[in-house]
Amino acid sequence: MVKQIFQFSDANSLYTLPDILALSKKEWKEVSAINFDNNSGSGWVYIKVKSKTTQPLLMELQTPFIDTLNIWLIDKASKIHEFPATGFSHLSKINYNPLKHRYFLTELPIKNYQTFDVIIQGNNSAGFPMKYFVKFWNQPEFIHYSNESNWRWALFIGMILTVLFVSLAAYLIQKKRIYYYFAAYVTCFSVYALLIDGWGIYLEPSFYKYYNPIQNPHLLNLGICYYLLFSRKFLVIPSPSPKWWLRISPWWFFAGIAGYIMLTNYDYSNSNDILYRTGYWSGILMLISISLLWGSYLRDAFQRKFRPVWLLLFSEALVIVFFLTNINSVNLNEANLPISDILLLRIALTAQVLLIAIGWIFRQQVIRDAQEKLTVLHVEQQKAFWDTERELKDLKISSLRISNELHGQREHLARELHDGIGSQLTHIISRLDILSISDNSQQKQLKQLRDFTRDINQNLRETIWILSKKEVTCSQFALRLHGFLQNLWEDQKYPQLKWHCSNPAENIILSPEVAVHLMRLTQEAIANIIKHAQADEIEVELRINPPQLKLVIKDNGIGFDTEKSSYGFGLENMRKRAAEMEGIIDLRSGNLGTEIQVIIPVTT
Repeated sequence: MVKQIFQFSDANSLYTLPDILALSKKEWKEVSAINFDNNSGSGWVYIKVKSKTTQPLLMELQTPFIDTLNIWLIDKASKIHEFPATGFSHLSKINYNPLKHRYFLTELPIKNYQTFDVIIQGNNSAGFPMKYFVKFWNQPEFIHYSNESNWRWALFIGMILTVLFVSLAAYLIQKKRIYYYFAAYVTCFSVYALLIDGWGIYLEPSFYKYYNPIQNPHLLNLGICYYLLFSRKFLVIPSPSPKWWLRISPWWFFAGIAGYIMLTNYDYSNSNDILYRTGYWSGILMLISISLLWGSYLRDAFQRKFRPVWLLLFSEALVIVFFLTNINSVNLNEANLPISDILLLRIALTAQVLLIAIGWIFRQQVIRDAQEKLTVLHVEQQKAFWDTERELKDLKISSLRISNELHGQREHLARELHDGIGSQLTHIISRLDILSISDNSQQKQLKQLRDFTRDINQNLRETIWILSKKEVTCSQFALRLHGFLQNLWEDQKYPQLKWHCSNPAENIILSPEVAVHLMRLTQEAIANIIKHAQADEIEVELRINPPQLKLVIKDNGIGFDTEKSSYGFGLENMRKRAAEMEGIIDLRSGNLGTEIQVIIPVTT
């Protein structure tokens, strides 16, 4: 039907139709498919057509790019017939449907085996490729082709509607956003494919001003955003993630690309090529950023060894291959694909949906297996917890039994000391009292012996009191320590004793061992002061500030050199006692006296 196709490049749009008709055949370039390079700007096509039917021919123009086409038909009598132009620049014309831009069908009055010349002028912005496909149909062939295309679309739409119904039903039942994101993604891509395939002719005219070949990518942009959200849920990316790039919301990219699309649309409508290119390539850079973000999702899933990531990667690879093939073959190399790119898009989307469905089943199985492992692990951990708790209870019972036995032994020891050694010491003190009254040359020594024995008896009484207790409150200990000091100073007024006690709380508990250590530390410190310090005043202070108890003993004596002290064994013994109480001892001595601080932890 088509005899020959010629093209002539007019990059600067210098030629008019009469100029083109005046060109010689040598100036035309014969081609098999119509395409111009990226710097074409404007180009002319000359086609010799011979009809083989008695019916008018239908000329179909497929324009994947935003360009303007003007069409003329020249018969044998050199009569010129001009047909309505198509293209983005005609959006302002009344009743013009920009969504019909991709497939422009023109009825040519060519019949009865006539030969006609068809002249087509295409215009595009410099720097962008210009290519359009021309195909001639007789009416029965076109009807058959149109019916086949409609059936293919019907199957595709039926599948998409089924997917949407299942996804939305699952979303309403399970309340999981992953189903909503998937349904929204499939919807956006499907509507985008429908609109750029020419189905926009069925929309209400009121929609025409909102959608055109430049603004259609808004649907693609929204679909990409929902796909990123779906991928996050599908790959079980934690939210919030410790990695900052995984916390970036896809909606930021959606807003950026939407702005660039609107900028491109505005600038193209106002013929501003510089801003148009800026918006176009900025959008491309934003798409690259989105690809990197999606790649980070995959990388995170690979690092976690989440196996369904492979099916998601393969499913998206089909769509990526489609777009790369379309960009490389059509946009860059101006090749004529044997299969319509929209058909390829539908095939890619269908295969992707099927692979995602398979991947979804596998994902759910992986999640169920992980949940079962977690359940088994939880049961094992719970069993181990109960076993450990039972062992702890046994240890507590055993510890309580040992503590009771130890307390019983302490009580038994206290009774034995009281009934045995205590009574004997009391008898010795009584006899010494009688002897010290009588006229005896050794009365002084007897008195010293009596006082020493009385001190031993007092210490024994304190020990017996502590051993008989299972636990000692701080208030009880403070009273006992004060009583011990008063007994110690009963027969002496020099040096002067000062006693202070703060916050003797009842809820602060001391073990008998700690009480013994504190009593012995006080006794050792006071004995050293009386023996060595030559002090006029001794101050004993008990400070109780949970979680600490502080015992302070200080004097105003002559002090001593802690490094060269002659009674280092006593100090060393005091340090050991403090260590056994898990406390510390701080000793400071100088010309103004000595201060000893013992700090131990206490609990309520």
